[in-house]
Amino acid sequence: MKGGLFFRCLPAPSLNPAPFAVRETSHPPYVPQGPALSGISELQATSAMQPDKPGKPDKPGNRDIVSKALAMLSRRDMSRSEFIAKLIAAEYGKPEAEAVADWCAAEGFLNETRFAEGNARRLGAKYGARRVGATLKQKGVPEDVVAETVAALKESELARAQALWQRKFQQSANDSNERNRQIRYLQSRGFGFDVIKKVITGAIDEE
Repeated sequence: MKGGLFFRCLPAPSLNPAPFAVRETSHPPYVPQGPALSGISELQATSAMQPDKPGKPDKPGNRDIVSKALAMLSRRDMSRSEFIAKLIAAEYGKPEAEAVADWCAAEGFLNETRFAEGNARRLGAKYGARRVGATLKQKGVPEDVVAETVAALKESELARAQALWQRKFQQSANDSNERNRQIRYLQSRGFGFDVIKKVITGAIDEE
């Protein structure tokens, strides 16, 4: 209209606007990262994240014996027989002790190979493989684990005997009495005569 005002009508806003589209994502759920774990705690965390394997023993229902078992193994490794004996000495029944030993072994908390290897490293600095093997047997380690551990230890038998002899005597024998004394010492430490002969005569230097 000339000389007048012109108004344009706009549509009224909708009272029910269309909802925003939600885009689905395939990102995995966030897992908080805590401080590094070690020892029994790390094994427990790893075990909790893995599904049970078929035939895997169930966790014993007696929380008291489970706590006792984990506390024992957190201090040091043990053989199965020593572990069970200590639980029985703590007034737990033998069936209970054997059940928790089965569970601890399945979870990796109780490991006789690890126990044997640790003892072999510690004792090997002072004793021969034969003496180490006898000690492991006394601690109840199974025969097959003892045999494997002793075989591995024999690879360094000559070098360990030489180092032990050097620390003890520092020089070769001057007479037969001193030679016999050195031989008896190395024999008492569990070294075989073939190794002792090489150490005493200095044949090790020729190899």
